Parts: sequence; structure tokens; C-alpha cells
Amino acid sequence: MKQSEIDLSIELKLAELLARQAGEATLKLQHLGVARYKDNHEGPVTEGDLKAEKIIIGGIHEAFPEDLIISEESFISGTEVPKAHRIWFIDPIDGTKSYVSGGEDYAIMIGLAIDGRPKLGVIFAPATQTLWRAQNDNAERIEPNGKIVKLNVRDKKLGPNGFRLAVSHHASSPFTHFLNDNLPVAKVIRKSSVGIKTVLVADGQADAYLSSGRNIKLWDTCGPAAILIGAGGIFSSLQSQELQFSGNIQHGIEIMAATPHAASLLQKKIPEVIKQWNLLKRTKTP
Repeated sequence: MKQSEIDLSIELKLAELLARQAGEATLKLQHLGVARYKDNHEGPVTEGDLKAEKIIIGGIHEAFPEDLIISEESFISGTEVPKAHRIWFIDPIDGTKSYVSGGEDYAIMIGLAIDGRPKLGVIFAPATQTLWRAQNDNAERIEPNGKIVKLNVRDKKLGPNGFRLAVSHHASSPFTHFLNDNLPVAKVIRKSSVGIKTVLVADGQADAYLSSGRNIKLWDTCGPAAILIGAGGIFSSLQSQELQFSGNIQHGIEIMAATPHAASLLQKKIPEVIKQWNLLKRTKTP
């Protein structure tokens, strides 16, 4: 650990414990399905979401009562995220659509931003009992049998056939098809959870996750970004802008999660790809 970095081992241990407890609750409640749709019409919320959120918020507040906590199900739409030294971002169930359908492609996500930068992340996949975690520059995967695997994609190279792209499972995005036509793509990996798509990159199973959506929230990215950055990867906008973790709850920009090698290649290609994509959208607009 670098001398300037803060030891977050206590916070990490707590986040891991809470993620596992919340994950166990979601498994028990998954059969109940949709509880209701959110008032802002952004998707379903289930009893599993609400129970997981209660577990995580309660545990963090008890241990760190001075910290700010931003969680998806309790966040008031339209409000701003204030600047604060320490902000926890929680997505109780990332991939709720998969969860509702009885699928396994969902995750519990906890992130901690310190002075606006993601420094701690925990992502737990209850269905497979796999957990990814990171603090500062140390990222790991913990397998169901307890084995700990160090994550490091700093020197990961692309294969000879091009990019392995992680993309949305539920949406057939025109942008995804456009990327397939304009980049050398060896493989497309479809997942629902933003967190799972990101840790596939941190795990070396994918080279990049790209999203053209501008409505991705801070709770979608804080934990995943901490893990990918801890593994030596890049988490930024498609235009390589650093992501902000205060102000608007939506990033409002396209997202790129990639290995350094993939990011360097994408940074050369993306400006022209985005230019062509925007031109195509304008020509198709009536």
C-alpha cells in the first residue's frame, strides 16, 4: 500500500460481510418477484432490494455514523449528491430484471468514494457465491471455496481476433451493433449487471465494457470502478474523462471500463466511432 493511501481494511471487511448478508436475504426472497415499480419509472423494486438495502445501510451507519450513504432505493429522485469526504454508494441489487425473472445474473454492490474518488468496492454474486473486492490498488476475487485470487490486468493484451466486449444482456443496443461493425470484435459477452460486466474486465475474461447510455448512476459505478482500478484497469468516460462522484446522480456520459491495453486502442478509435455514431443517429432522426 502506498504511503499516501488510507488503510480501509476495516471498511472492506464490513462491506464484504454486509454484501454476503444482503445476498443471502435476496436468495430467500427471490421467489416473491416484483413488489412495485419505482415512482420515477426507472424499473422494478423487489422485497429483495428493500431487505438488502436495509441490511447494508444499517450496518454502515452503525459502524460509520458520520459517513454519507447514497443508496438506490432510498435516494430521492431529482436531488443532488453533495460533496463529502466519504460517500458510500449502494446498489442493493444490480441487475434487478434478471433477479425478478429468477435468473442468476445479479449482484450486490457497495462502493466507497473518498474525496470524489472510488477507493473501495465489493461486488457479491449470490447465485454463484463469488465475491470481488478492492481497496486502493489491491483487487481480489474470492471463490465459493474461499480461495483468494489476485486480480491484475495491467499487462493484459488483446487476442489476435480483437476485443472481447461485455454488453447488456437485456437490450439489443444499436450502439453495440455499431461497435461490432466498426471495431474488431472477437467475442460479445452479455450480462445484465453493470458490476458483473466490469468485474469480467477486472478478471481478464473481457477486454472492455462500453455503454452509450448516459443515465448510469453513481451507485452503478463506484464499487465496480474501485475494483477495476484496483486491478490496474481503466474506468472512465468513452472520451477518457474522469468520472465524478458528487453532483448529479447520473454520470451523464458514456462509460468505458477496460484493460489499459484495450483502453489505449479504444482511445484511438472511439472519437471517430462516436462521430460516426452521432452522424448515423442524426440521419435516422425524422
